[in-house]
Amino acid sequence: MADGDSTTKVTSRKTGGAKETLKTTGILYPISNHLSYESFSPNHITLLAAITSNDEPRSFLQAIKNEKWREAIRKEITALEKNGTWTLEGLPPDKQAIDSKWVYKIKYKPDGSIEHYKARLMAKGFTQIEGLDYHETFAPVAKMVTVRVLLALASISFIAVLIYVDDIIIIGNDTTRINALKKYLHIKFSIKDLGPLKYFFGIEVVCTTEGIILSQRTYALDILTETGTIGARPSPFPMEQHHQLHSTTGPLLSNPTQY
Repeated sequence: MADGDSTTKVTSRKTGGAKETLKTTGILYPISNHLSYESFSPNHITLLAAITSNDEPRSFLQAIKNEKWREAIRKEITALEKNGTWTLEGLPPDKQAIDSKWVYKIKYKPDGSIEHYKARLMAKGFTQIEGLDYHETFAPVAKMVTVRVLLALASISFIAVLIYVDDIIIIGNDTTRINALKKYLHIKFSIKDLGPLKYFFGIEVVCTTEGIILSQRTYALDILTETGTIGARPSPFPMEQHHQLHSTTGPLLSNPTQY
């Protein structure tokens, strides 16, 4: 992609799809020229607007300034203590404790309104070395391909539950049994019912009479925003054009299997 620097001066305008400098936004290549929401229902557009307009804290220092996130942190600590998540133990010789990190997520209702603010305390397991600090690990994290398969099976006559840390998807065609299962889970784990599935871990879900539509529009926009390329010039070619690759120059990879 070419550089997407913005400018506020307008010297010329070209039609027919050529680049255009906008006074209103100051962005040379606005992403709005390449996005359309015409195919979405009004209710789903409301949900998308809510997801993109609310910012989630990136750090503890950001979260602690907001009372809603402070309350979410207090609830998480209370739940961890209530469930007996940990016990205080002495460290083995020559070992260091694993640091932790707070992760913040806003949970939405199907109509786009905020259901609650969720704070999770996560251990930084990536700081450990396999074979030295641990031999095997387990975490209730479903793969994204499993999420897609589960949604594809939603029309078959059975109830299935998919868990991703503390988020749960329940599918089936028996509403009575699903409601009974949710009541049971609430008694055991105090879960919150967010209603019909609309948004899950970066995947937008739209149910129609013809099937289920999955989209990662918001996820892609978040990546463009974080990398500062939301206003970059679009390119049909994913590499630098006219770049010459040479197969006989440069050092060989010591372990090419990882690529």
